[in-house]
Amino acid sequence: MKQHGKRARQEGAIKHTEEKEIEILPLFATPLMQVQLDLDLEKLTEFAHELYENTNIPQPAGDPNTLDFSQSIPGKPWYQRTLQNTKISLSVPGKSSNKGGWQSNHDLNFEKLDISKENHEEFIRLKKEIHQYLQIYHTEVFRGMKFKNNVAQKLTDIWININEKYNYNEWHIHAYATLSGTYYIKHDGSIENGDISFRHPVNQLGVLHWQPDEIEACNTVTSGIVTNRPRSNMLLIFPSWLEHKVEANLKNDYRISLSFNSVVSPII
Repeated sequence: MKQHGKRARQEGAIKHTEEKEIEILPLFATPLMQVQLDLDLEKLTEFAHELYENTNIPQPAGDPNTLDFSQSIPGKPWYQRTLQNTKISLSVPGKSSNKGGWQSNHDLNFEKLDISKENHEEFIRLKKEIHQYLQIYHTEVFRGMKFKNNVAQKLTDIWININEKYNYNEWHIHAYATLSGTYYIKHDGSIENGDISFRHPVNQLGVLHWQPDEIEACNTVTSGIVTNRPRSNMLLIFPSWLEHKVEANLKNDYRISLSFNSVVSPII
């Protein structure tokens, strides 16, 4: 999906006729920010592999999403409650969206592995870039909102994803976050390396509200699913409630990305 323009606009489109002024408001918009960065991919690839070597732990046998969640996790009863009450996959400890592959964020005891304080030079540069564009997204897209304090977007989670052949992520949202995003460290820009897709919040949009025989092509407002073709050094930022998935990597090489979440936090 091609992006035109550097910043999302939230104002209504105003059209004038001879007698009336017409304003079209983009209600409930879910803007996607796309930025092509210029970071050292070789250094970031080495960083990802170093994390993998230093924090890698044995994976459970079989599909990690078939683990027994019939019992609450000690000290974390809300995990179980969340899993029972949701009808779609949540990206929370205890239930990952990934099918295969490796993520650096949690160990098998559901304890958080925090990589945010890693002092790798290029990783620090990447965090600064992410922080900068989170603030731009916040300022542009949330314009008109009123907060009780002076706030900014604050990173709460950041993790590395390494996906080998046939690894993928199923449909999910990122619970307990406001904005989420992905930065691609290694992606060759091909469909075989795996697209990222976003699903319209209205299920069965095309079936319930449009006449398929009359439509040749949809746009980003009317599509049930919008697909984005990543490439290395691309940064994507989107609302955490936007359901998305990552297609299978069909290449014989790794796909490496970095994902993150943020929330609004008072400026101290």
